[in-house]
Amino acid sequence: MKIGIDINDKSISAALLTANSSVDFIEEPIYGTKRDCSRTIMEKVLNIVRRSANKRIKGIGLSLPSKIDIKRGTVYDLVKIPYWKGHRIKKILEDEFNTHVWVNNDANCFMLAERTHGICKSFSDALCITLGPNVGTSITVNGKLFMGNKYMFNHAKCLSLPSYECIRIYKESYVRTIEELSYICERYEKDASYASKQETWDEVGVLVGRLVSIMLCNYDPQVVVLGGTLAKSYVNFADAMHKYLEKFIHPHVLLNLIVIVSTIDHPHALGAASLVNPLLI
Repeated sequence: MKIGIDINDKSISAALLTANSSVDFIEEPIYGTKRDCSRTIMEKVLNIVRRSANKRIKGIGLSLPSKIDIKRGTVYDLVKIPYWKGHRIKKILEDEFNTHVWVNNDANCFMLAERTHGICKSFSDALCITLGPNVGTSITVNGKLFMGNKYMFNHAKCLSLPSYECIRIYKESYVRTIEELSYICERYEKDASYASKQETWDEVGVLVGRLVSIMLCNYDPQVVVLGGTLAKSYVNFADAMHKYLEKFIHPHVLLNLIVIVSTIDHPHALGAASLVNPLLI
């Protein structure tokens, strides 16, 4: 059995993949009280694995919206669980269950879910964009997840933005666009009136269009997959996004580009389970 676990700002979810490729999901709130400590949250993660481990565990994958030292499995910036800074979650899980554990950014896990269970399995070069609650981009090159130099831990942007190293031009604009979209995601979660305004969605469309155009200037994807909170409202910002792309991208490029919204359930947990297959990375 492969187990993928996603920890986000609201819940802990797990994808359980058996040898015959059947998938089951478990989900529970991350906080029982407003001030659950890191030990309590870690115990929830351990209990999910214990309840799931009725068969031999082949490996565990973990998806986190965080800067991560992938080699050591150390968490450096998980905003919703501040106590976890420097937390060596990989070692804790490996010691507890005597199995291999892989840890990665949630944007990369979203890509892996699409690569193994979604439309990206039909394309060798794909771009996935996560639009909330965390914002990030991830790409595959020749069918494998782009990791940059995954053994180097010397650049914060590379850690929080998985495909940052592939950006050669418009680097500053790329980071600024991610930050602006992150701000909108935060307001979207807190303010219902803000989410109801068409001006908000027009701004989202322009920013997503700008993000896609920056990626197109640095990389040549065959398909773009949008996922996350804002992507569910794609119809509200699609026109603004396409107008931006038509203004800045050559028509021939747009003619051959596929842009779709992900339909996968629990993609980050499902992608985390795919981390157990190193051939995809």
